Amino acid sequence: MKIAYFSPLPPQKSGISAYSKHLLKALSSKSDLEVFHYGNCELSDITLHDYCNKPSSLSHLNDFDVFIYHIGNNPHYHSVIRDVLVSNPGIVVLHDAFLYYLVAGRGIGGLFREFQLSEIDPTVSIFNSLSKIKQISQNDILKFGSPEIYPFLGTVLRYAKMVIVHSFTALKAVKEFGFHNKVIVIPHLAFTNDLKLKENINIEKIRSEMGIGRGEFLVGLFGFIGPTKQIQKVLFAIKELVEKKYPVKLLIVGIGDDIKPMINKLGLSDYIIVKGFVNDDDFQILFSFVDAVINLRFPSSGEASGSLIHAFSHGKAAVVSDVAWFSELPNRIVKKIPIGINEVPKLVNTLKTWIDNPEVVSKMGKSALRYSQQNFSPDKVAEMYIDACRKL
Repeated sequence: MKIAYFSPLPPQKSGISAYSKHLLKALSSKSDLEVFHYGNCELSDITLHDYCNKPSSLSHLNDFDVFIYHIGNNPHYHSVIRDVLVSNPGIVVLHDAFLYYLVAGRGIGGLFREFQLSEIDPTVSIFNSLSKIKQISQNDILKFGSPEIYPFLGTVLRYAKMVIVHSFTALKAVKEFGFHNKVIVIPHLAFTNDLKLKENINIEKIRSEMGIGRGEFLVGLFGFIGPTKQIQKVLFAIKELVEKKYPVKLLIVGIGDDIKPMINKLGLSDYIIVKGFVNDDDFQILFSFVDAVINLRFPSSGEASGSLIHAFSHGKAAVVSDVAWFSELPNRIVKKIPIGINEVPKLVNTLKTWIDNPEVVSKMGKSALRYSQQNFSPDKVAEMYIDACRKL
């Protein structure tokens, strides 16, 4: 069985890129596969095809038995993958259970096309499509406040022979959309953590160099910075803790919305460190020295959080929104906060408890590490991919 594997790859600034990097290490040792990507690539010891810069590489797809397409919401990385899927149906790894942003990234025309494809009689429904677009485009279409209303799964599911998701929430969403082929839940994977084991990482020294005092509680927020991450609520919680003289700081690692104006407005510039995008090695190091992690999410499209699972592999306690995939996680490895008007007070109380009781943080972190080792190892996940390919 020969597999054609489509995904963004490092150094592309994408969580799915990092996911594929680590999955491919395990998957390539268990199968005959070639990887299709575009742009520069840091990977070696694997057959690579930059199909955007060399489209002729796609002419050999008849040589493959199985196609695996990683589909996420970033239009820059996944629009071209979706285009190849339409011509060569295969297994879709659906990293998000709604794809509004993937479609909106193509502009007004992309939205119109997708609305029309979902209609029984496109000619009659043109007015309906234009009315929806008018509602969406009152502001920036990529900042539409209710993307979950328009999941835009139709095109992807129409050409999927099988769908792989990372949560039962996403499985339910795909089934409810009317997909009748097989849907398989394969857990997200925990990235390897070799750097943490190296003795030359002096955590106290790094914390000191970044202006984190001894005894200060450092909370990490990792991943793409967008409206669904509820950043404003996190900042409000940090502000309240600072005003109550709790020794806390927040480290934000990722790209996306510019949050520095909001940080300055709240007077928190001395308590928040914004690192932006970092490479995989630095990502490992930064995870190593935070005390705990925050990963709020609303709305959620049923996606699993790669950065949260990465926190588990570092043995970090985490506070999450009690929604979708996050609700599926055991209570012993995360602190869940119900979404709604009390999120900020509950987040503040959780962090207070953790700052005052470090043994609680340590116990949860150890439980998270054990759970990660048992459920998210790359070898285990790769075996599940191979099994899925055999079932196609």
